[in-house]
This record gives sequence, structure tokens and C-alpha cells, in this order.
Amino acid sequence: MHGRTRRTFLGLGVGVAGALAGCLGGDPAGPDDTGTPTPNDGSGATDTPNRGTSASSLSFNRADRLRRVDAPFPQLDAEDHYLALLTADDHAAAFPTERFRNEDATAFLGETDFSQAALFVVHDRWSSSVPDLELRDVTVEGSTVSLTAEYPGEGGTDDVTTDTMLVRVRTDGPSVSAAEATIHPQYGDSIRLSTEDEDATTTTSG
Repeated sequence: MHGRTRRTFLGLGVGVAGALAGCLGGDPAGPDDTGTPTPNDGSGATDTPNRGTSASSLSFNRADRLRRVDAPFPQLDAEDHYLALLTADDHAAAFPTERFRNEDATAFLGETDFSQAALFVVHDRWSSSVPDLELRDVTVEGSTVSLTAEYPGEGGTDDVTTDTMLVRVRTDGPSVSAAEATIHPQYGDSIRLSTEDEDATTTTSG
């Protein structure tokens, strides 16, 4: 199966994950600044305000594999990952939400107010059903919004599926136009993705 199971792919990780949080530097924190994200509904979404940047995330698996679409929003179609940044209603309308195969994910995108927020789509085409990608940090600097995510734990399952994370980030002030994601796998080096990089993903240590 493409020569890898989640166990090995997680070593490659997919950047943006779970406990969506905060701002330049530092670990994400919950409302009590403990670093624990607070669930905001029963669908697996989390809502974690931190140091001026507010974000919420939703992780799910078994979506159809996402690829570049003919639409006017920043996106990266890399070997095993897809990354997109939606910043306007027409971006959301052009996105193929039917490929999520997940009602909560479609609703999450549909509930986004693009006058106040942007939406990340981070998609791993080779993953296992557990664990899901978790968001660790969000920063907005100038026109770029950056995410850090990881696959927690030490092992995955042998089944191969897709893993997807949606991240809604509040963007008061100048509009954002670029997205970056760093994914920490369970094993091996991290992966960095950028909508400004039309080449392959860059594997980095750490």
C-alpha cells in the first residue's frame, strides 16, 4: 500500500494538528492557560484562544483524496499532502466539500465567517485511522498564517486511509494570503508545507 502503513507514514507526519492554539511562540493553551484545548461541540472540534490568536480545529479521516482544484485560493498539491487556505465566500463555494464525506466538516467550513477568519485545509493522503492529527500552534504574521500539528503517541494502526484537519483562524487586521504548515510525525523528520511552494514538500529534521 504505497509502501507504508500509518506507522511508517506517521514518521512523515502531516503538519497541522489538534489542539489548535495560539500565537507567535509558546505552547497552545486552553482558557485556563494550561495548554489543554477545550472541546466546543461533540464532533471532535476544539476551540482554543491563546495570546491574541483564536482558532478552532476539526480532524477526521476517510475523506476522498484531495487534489488541486481550479479555484482562486492558495493551495499546494504535494506528493502525499494537500494544503489550502480559504479566505473568502467564493473560495468556500469553489471547494469540493463533497470529498470530505463528513457532514461535520462540511458544516465547519460553512459556518466560517470569512470577514473575520480564514480556513486551513490540511490533508494527508497516506495515514492510518488512528491517531488523528492534532493542532499544536497557530500564528499569524503579516499576510502568512502558520500552523504546527502532530500525530500524538507512539504507534498507529496498519490500515491506510486519509487524515484531514480543518483549522479556522481569526484574522483581524490585514488579510492573509499564504499558509504554512509544519507536521511532526510519530517517527522521523517533520514535514513543512507552504502554499507559496509549488515544488515538492521539504523534509526537515526536528
